Amino acid sequence: MERYATENTRRIFVVGVWFLATAAALALVCNYSSNSPYADEWPWLDVVVGDRAFDAAWLMEPENHHRVPLAKLLYIGFGRITNYDFRAGAVANVVILSVASLELLWTVRRARGVTRLSDAILPVTLLHLGHWYNLIWGHQLFFAIAVAAMCAVIGIMLNIQGPKTAFRNGLLVALAGAVLIGCGGPGVCFLPAIALWLAYAGLALMRSDQPRRYLTGGTLVALAGSGLLAVFFYFSGNRPTEGLPDAPIADGTALRLFATARGTLQVLSISAGRLGRDLWPVSGAIVALVGFIALGRLAIVWRRRPDERLRVVGLACSIAAVATVASGVGWSRGTLDPTYCLTARYTTLSCPLVVALYGVFLLYGRPPRWRFADATMAVVSVVIGVAYVSSGLHQSQEIRARVARMELLVADGISPAAIATRTSWDMQDEESSLARHLTQMQAAGIGPYRDVPKDLSEVDATVARLSRQDPAVARRASAVITPGEPWTQFLGLAPGQQVFRVDLRVRNKLHRAPLPAALAWKIVEHSAADNIVVRAAGDCSLADMPDPMFAPLRFAPFVAEANCRYELVVAAFASPDDKTPLKLPVFEVTAEPGKNELDGFVYTLRDEAVTVAATESGGDVR
Repeated sequence: MERYATENTRRIFVVGVWFLATAAALALVCNYSSNSPYADEWPWLDVVVGDRAFDAAWLMEPENHHRVPLAKLLYIGFGRITNYDFRAGAVANVVILSVASLELLWTVRRARGVTRLSDAILPVTLLHLGHWYNLIWGHQLFFAIAVAAMCAVIGIMLNIQGPKTAFRNGLLVALAGAVLIGCGGPGVCFLPAIALWLAYAGLALMRSDQPRRYLTGGTLVALAGSGLLAVFFYFSGNRPTEGLPDAPIADGTALRLFATARGTLQVLSISAGRLGRDLWPVSGAIVALVGFIALGRLAIVWRRRPDERLRVVGLACSIAAVATVASGVGWSRGTLDPTYCLTARYTTLSCPLVVALYGVFLLYGRPPRWRFADATMAVVSVVIGVAYVSSGLHQSQEIRARVARMELLVADGISPAAIATRTSWDMQDEESSLARHLTQMQAAGIGPYRDVPKDLSEVDATVARLSRQDPAVARRASAVITPGEPWTQFLGLAPGQQVFRVDLRVRNKLHRAPLPAALAWKIVEHSAADNIVVRAAGDCSLADMPDPMFAPLRFAPFVAEANCRYELVVAAFASPDDKTPLKLPVFEVTAEPGKNELDGFVYTLRDEAVTVAATESGGDVR
């Protein structure tokens, strides 16, 4: 009996970790999800605004190798409930994973009879901010649903008590399998191993002395066959999406198989998060070793304890199900790049491996020799979860910054065509397609156009003339602000170019210091005769911006002169009223980790509508 902590104390600790992990994930979504579509969401917008029928043909239409009817159904449903707030799907991702982790805590306690401190690994595994990609993006509902269904299957496996509960638990597993079918490739790849267990359970029932054994056992075998047929028909009719790179290996099947095996192990190695990517390939060897030890332990239990065979096979099939998903990712994506399968999006798909391995060792592992071993495991899992906060925030800012720039242009009344020219790469949509989608949202008054009048005025003659110039140019900056030395960035303006806004992107790179509350800036013209003229100047409070990572510097239009060079000079201040530069580096793109806190780059926009009057006076940076 564990004396170092009572049952209630352990339960409070584990539930507290679950609550904090859920709160952190919701905070990430609230701060960094966007009320605008992004990337693969754009094709769904036709159905959202009613330009395409919401029917079975659309639900079953493959996109990027996936048919995701259940995710599409929920996506449209959440949209209609919230008047098409595109953040609804992101919130649903967190809620689904949170409920799944809570269900695991209950099933683990039910299987073992007591709560352990190490159970905190379950909510941390499913909700740490290393899942940022799949948390803040509503389109990833099919990832969250598939993982939740797989975790439910593992929980069911942990509580099987021989043939007497096989039929009831088998029906629950089959129900989870039906959910997986609606979640595209990830869900379907979980299914073969689950179907294998259903068939084994059905045959075990037929050989048992349970009442109606042939009927119940035959039902489970039939459900297993139905699941395998669903997998066959799913992949037999699935075709790659046009334009998606498959990067075939030209040197033959051997290299393709090697790339698949490497990708499979990479996906499994990031099941515990970014640590697996940072430690690759050592992490791959560790995961393979732990997996073989777990399977070996299950083999020993299967031979020595016939009464546990149904549960042992269930846990083995759960591990195999995750490995099947990983191999699917390795086959389809492992040839794109040697490290492509280490990307954050696949962490969510592989995290059930941690859950399954934990289930194996809590049921069949040898008791620890040290009484604090359980507490040590709990502390380590919590520390790892906290360590992922910085990277989760950092990466989420990348996506949020892309959408924020588009939202700023919408707020300034720029036409959809002009916005598409400047943000098509950021939004991962073709320029003509993005312009059409923005026009659809503008007409429907949703997304970034929710609070913008529908009768926006047409772009005037000046903007029409400017729009014939080349698209905006993004120039990355690398400089440091130190006390008394503001940051200076050269602007590559062409002679005759008219400019009246610069978007300055600011982010806290390592999350160890706050963003500056205010910026003082000026645009300086240096003539060939070495004359210096301040063409624009002002103050900018980041607290007033739609997103703290973008500071739009607006000013009266001026035309770049020939034989002149232009510089943007910026200083950061702790507050709008305090003009003392912060004692921290600013705007460092190529910074070495641990040496710089903020970084950024400048967008020089060439064809923006003038919506803000010229700043007559402001922080003259010296």
